[in-house]
Amino acid sequence: MTNSGDFVSIKTKFYKAILRYVLIPSVITVLILLFLDIRYIGDHVINLINSNDTQAMKNVEYSIDSLCSLSNYFTLDKSISTDLRKDYSDYGAKEELEKYQDYRDIIQVMSVFYHLSDSINSLFLIPENVGYIYQVASNPYSKHSPKEITAYDEIANSKGKIVVIGIQNNPAINSNSDTISVGRSLVDPLDNDKLLGVFIINMTNDKIQELWDDGQITHNSYHLLMCENNIFFQHDNVDPDLKVKERIVNESKTVKASFRFISWQKIRPYLINVTAPDKYGIRIINVIPVDEIISEQKMILITGVITVCLTLILISFAAKKASEYITIPILSLQKSISDAEQNGLNIHAEEGNDEIGQLAHSFNQLSESVRELISKIKVNEKEKREAELSALQAQINPHFIYNTLNSIKIMSEIQGSLSISNIIGKFASFLRYCLNTSSEIVPLEDEIHGIDNYMAIMNFRYMNEIDYKCICPEELKAKKIPRFILQPLIENSIIHGFSKKDGQKQIVIGFESDSNEIRITVKDNGIGIPENVKESLLQERGNSQFRAHKHIGLENVNNRIKMMCGENYGISIESKINEYTAITVVLPCELIS
Repeated sequence: MTNSGDFVSIKTKFYKAILRYVLIPSVITVLILLFLDIRYIGDHVINLINSNDTQAMKNVEYSIDSLCSLSNYFTLDKSISTDLRKDYSDYGAKEELEKYQDYRDIIQVMSVFYHLSDSINSLFLIPENVGYIYQVASNPYSKHSPKEITAYDEIANSKGKIVVIGIQNNPAINSNSDTISVGRSLVDPLDNDKLLGVFIINMTNDKIQELWDDGQITHNSYHLLMCENNIFFQHDNVDPDLKVKERIVNESKTVKASFRFISWQKIRPYLINVTAPDKYGIRIINVIPVDEIISEQKMILITGVITVCLTLILISFAAKKASEYITIPILSLQKSISDAEQNGLNIHAEEGNDEIGQLAHSFNQLSESVRELISKIKVNEKEKREAELSALQAQINPHFIYNTLNSIKIMSEIQGSLSISNIIGKFASFLRYCLNTSSEIVPLEDEIHGIDNYMAIMNFRYMNEIDYKCICPEELKAKKIPRFILQPLIENSIIHGFSKKDGQKQIVIGFESDSNEIRITVKDNGIGIPENVKESLLQERGNSQFRAHKHIGLENVNNRIKMMCGENYGISIESKINEYTAITVVLPCELIS
């Protein structure tokens, strides 16, 4: 049987199996899927940011390309080249009129170009042959000359090439906004070394802002532009950290590709995504609050955690119900078996239509079979006891009868004494007691009377060599005991205890009792019993030296007592070599027939 410390219930094993093969794999699977989902969303957001910034870069680049294309068309207009090549001093009195007509024609052409693109804020043509400037602008004219632009000299010396001027404050535009400008020098097609003028197209921040206003990733995200001169263009309503700008500038010097980093601004983390520079050296910087990026991820995470918890609860509840469904019939069967162990086999286990029910049915059949077997064994044992008693009563040693009768014959011939009549009467009385089969249980007084007759016969036979004493308390004489259990003990003392003993021989029968037991001790002063054979006397395969009369031996009496009274009762032997042997019979105080 398994030790109690090693016992593990089926319910516990079922829970462990659910935990090992269902809960843990489910949780791990959900967490992996959650992680992959969050990572996918993160990658998706980064791709969306890159896509958005790339599109914004394309918009800016396209707008600048449009301005460059417009400037090409302007240089190809022959009428403008002709007007810019004129020397108005040759017109004399008509100089001012000619200048006015040319101004009107050039402004008209510039107005057409101005309306070709919504990105254009203003157009400037700075001629070399007159002292004023041709200008078309959405804002009022400024008192400042376009020649105040830092890159003006660069444009004038470009010999007809396009020059993209990065983000700058253009004083010629009457606005506080920064501009991106495209300029080119207009050279005489007949003389490439002669500068006819400088043409500048301006695009202000309000026009630039329109290029990405629809591309905000989150509500509070915004864009910056940084040109190759490290000047930033930004919305009027944003103010990025100076440290962020410094880091962008420093990393742009070494990193030509796109890059990103996390920056904290006013205790709020921002993702800074910087694109690679376009062909004009302009980078797009996208500034996005991190918490707004991960808000969707956070919601998915919370939803995932709630889903995992609910899954665990549902699986645990289902496991509990399933374990109860499985273990309740098992526990019921276990209880039936335990009750059968404690209270006998008169227990009927509840049967069902599953495997446990089949076990219960088999247990019930087994219990019924065992009950029938026990009943048969009891009947057989009772019949066996009755047969043994009958055999015991019918098998009194014929040598005893012969010797007794022979002694009576000799004494009668020698003495003619009345003692012959007395011994014959005791012998007759003893025979009647032995052959009486009316009951297996008799009063103690009847058993003592039979023993008294037996000892009278024995003393008659052995010439009064045995000193016999039997003193029984009056209150015990009515107690019921199995019949014919003391005679074999006395016979054992006479045959074996006194067989090699000389001198006085003594047998004393003593009685003790309490509320539960009666103890009868037959003690002799014979040769004693060796220790190695003392226990074997009470066994069915005892030493043959002490089993010459096995049909009326000690083991017969011991077995009868145990069968009639129970395993707690029987015979015990105490002996000391050459001094004594004491055989104690323990019986219940109340023996029911």
